[in-house]
Amino acid sequence: PSVFVTYKDFSQSGAQISPESGHGGNVRYTSYLPMNNTMTTYNKYDLSYVRYFSGILPKHHALMWKAQWSQIDRNITSANFLFSQAQATQPNSIYPTYLMRGYSSGTFQGRTFLQSSLEYRLPVTQIYSGTGTNPIYFKRIHGAFIVDGISLDGFAYEANSRFYRRVSQERNFWSTGIEVKLDTTIGYHFPMTLYTGIYYPIDQSLTSGANFALGLFL
Repeated sequence: PSVFVTYKDFSQSGAQISPESGHGGNVRYTSYLPMNNTMTTYNKYDLSYVRYFSGILPKHHALMWKAQWSQIDRNITSANFLFSQAQATQPNSIYPTYLMRGYSSGTFQGRTFLQSSLEYRLPVTQIYSGTGTNPIYFKRIHGAFIVDGISLDGFAYEANSRFYRRVSQERNFWSTGIEVKLDTTIGYHFPMTLYTGIYYPIDQSLTSGANFALGLFL
């Protein structure tokens, strides 16, 4: 059983590459019930907030700031831990996603997460052109400079030693990166955004060097 409240007052339209103002959030409580005698009943609390700013920025430039917190109230097995993600699945989600771009998915696991992301989004060029009658239309290219950070009560995976080590919430982990996105329309009616990114993890004890990503938003 779960109960939640969601609020949203931002939108994106026209030539905007991102929402440029407004905010939204989500509060959720979930009770996990045992499926057999070996599982423990536990509760999970989630809170997320996202805000968009444009203010004095150039036209269609925008700042996005997202903060999120989750906690599991009992000791549970690692199979049910919260875990970080290496790539976003939605561009403007108001729900907790625990993005740590630059680290592999699952690098961070635990019972309590406090995570934040900051993105500076900017247009690069407008295309608005197709390829004859082929069912693909290119609209525009835009980019983003990003910073992700997390603190947690849990474990962090060291890629070199292939071992999860215990970390506390006094320790913070950070990554930075750049993304380039191409907005298209496929099949004459279906919008799609293709993106590629390069991310640099600040904590080199967990992984080394830059990481690349390639994906799409539907």
